[in-house]
Order: sequence, then C-alpha cells, then structure tokens
Amino acid sequence: QQAGNLTIAPLDIDVVAQVPTRVQRRTSTGDPFFDSFFNDPFFQSIGQIGYERVKKNLKSNKISVNVNALPATNSNFSGAVGNFQITASATPLKCKTNEAITLKYTISGSGNLSLIDKINLKIPNEFESYDPTIDDQINKTQGGFTEKRTFEYILIPRVQGEFKIPKVEFTYFDIKNKQYKTLSTQEFVLNIAKGKD
Repeated sequence: QQAGNLTIAPLDIDVVAQVPTRVQRRTSTGDPFFDSFFNDPFFQSIGQIGYERVKKNLKSNKISVNVNALPATNSNFSGAVGNFQITASATPLKCKTNEAITLKYTISGSGNLSLIDKINLKIPNEFESYDPTIDDQINKTQGGFTEKRTFEYILIPRVQGEFKIPKVEFTYFDIKNKQYKTLSTQEFVLNIAKGKD
C-alpha cells in the first residue's frame, strides 16, 4: 500500500510436539553380574517407547521488500495493478416504469482485483438505484491466479422516456508494459414505457 523499503515481520508461533522417548527398564535378578548385563545401555535401547510433550517456539526470518512507487497520472486511476479486461451487460433494455433493470460490470484478469470495491458508474436521476452486490470468482491456472469481480446493480426507472447509461471507464496500471491503460464499456440506451401505476 506504500512505496519504499518495507519489512514483513517474522512469523512467531508456539507449538507443542509429541517427542518419542524410550522408557528404561531396570531388571533385578539378585545377581550383580546378570543385573549389569541386562541393564546394559544396549538392551535399554530396545525398551518400550513413550512420548513426552515438549513446548517449542518457532520463528521465521523477516523479509525485506523494496516497493517502487507508481508513476504519476492525470487519469482517474482505479488502484488496480496487473492485467485486466472489463465487460458489461444490461437487461432488459426495454421495460416499463417501476420494473427492475439489472446492470452487470465484470472485471477479470490477474492482479490486485480484490482491492477494487467500486466502479465509476453514473446513473441518471430518473432511476432509483441500490448499492451493487459484488461476486468474486478465483481460478488457479498454470500461469497463476485469475480473478473475476462482478458488480451487479439494480435500477428502478421512475419516469418514462429514453435514457442513456454512459460508458464506464476503468484505468489500471499494466505491470508488464509499465504504463496506465484505460478500458471502456459500451453505453446502454434504455427505453422506458409508462407502467400501470
């Protein structure tokens, strides 16, 4: 989230291990010669196995990371870094007042997509709108992880007429080409007829 020399602290964890130990058996025959023979360490090594609980503290090494700052830009940067695509859909394009319209915008690709929590969508005042529902899909491939984040909006038209939902622009930093890229969706034309109410 910031540039400079950053340090990731070590992982520090306490664990309890079950360590096998041999239970020594002392044999007494009444004869000192045989007692010293059977109590020899060689014979003790084949004794019964027991377990002892041993507490241990484990600590990893710390990691230093040198983070480069992104270049300055005049565009409306979304904060996304990686490689992305964006698609959009609207259903239905024709309806009556007070009927629901669903807008979906899907951003897919690889990068820090999980940090993108909104898109730059402008909705006409003649529509009642709600906060979007966000759906994530993560797929693991040979090239790494690919993600999809879908923003789904529900719009309720309150006035009849023809309205435009303007295109959405999504600007991200292309990590391969080291430059900003702006993607655009198509605009949607909604034809709203007068409803019963």
